[in-house]
Amino acid sequence: MHATAASAAANQARGSRPRACSYRTADRYMSLSLQRLLPLFERERARHQPMVLATVVRTAGPTYTKPGAHMLLAGDGEYAGLLSGGCLEGDLAVHGRAVLASGIAQLVHYDMRGPDDLLFGLGSGCEGAMDILLQRLDQHNGWQPMTRLAAAWRAQRAAGMLLVVNSTDPAWPPGTAVFADEGDASSINAAVAPRAAAEGGAAALETLHALAARLPEEHCSRFVPRAAPGIDVLALSQPPPVQMLLLAPGPTRSRWSNWLRFSVGVSP
Repeated sequence: MHATAASAAANQARGSRPRACSYRTADRYMSLSLQRLLPLFERERARHQPMVLATVVRTAGPTYTKPGAHMLLAGDGEYAGLLSGGCLEGDLAVHGRAVLASGIAQLVHYDMRGPDDLLFGLGSGCEGAMDILLQRLDQHNGWQPMTRLAAAWRAQRAAGMLLVVNSTDPAWPPGTAVFADEGDASSINAAVAPRAAAEGGAAALETLHALAARLPEEHCSRFVPRAAPGIDVLALSQPPPVQMLLLAPGPTRSRWSNWLRFSVGVSP
């Protein structure tokens, strides 16, 4: 019995320990993925309109995006970002409207692996499996976690957070975020922190804060089952914006800067 308990403890520790990331390229894509969401996010937040954030939590097989990629859906049907290259976005919009109305986060699973690679009877070329978390962003929760991620991106710094995906603990509902930015101690979504402490979630809070503090060492995003008792999370590491030094004449500089849509340093 003692050996079994020790083995279980070791397995849990290994699951929470930083490890090499297999999605280096996907991490850079995630930075650009976030940038594409910012205009819609800022517009809807300025109007005090609720939105739905879709986040890829886990994938299997070949997929268009990897864990940590985002898509934003507005109440008027407009959306920013792609998670599947167009194969799933229509169905995600349907689930998004339900989450927008209920305010309850929803985990959606898609499995498109098959002998003919068909989706809804169409040869769309989509492959692989994906788990995607849909959560409502509004004034009540401070439009988190997008507010924090957007601020880090605009400041050109890396950011990390733990996003609760599944939970049997009522103090930690799906969509709760624990943040860890460069030069900033980890903190929990302000709208959730009082409830987590009041409902006996302090033990989980300590565990998740410890895990969040190690995110800067990982430089990748990955699904972490049982990060705390009854709680599965996405350990999300957002890299800083891609920067480029562009050596070109004035008119060419302007065209390239607008087309690239990420941070461009211009040499005089």
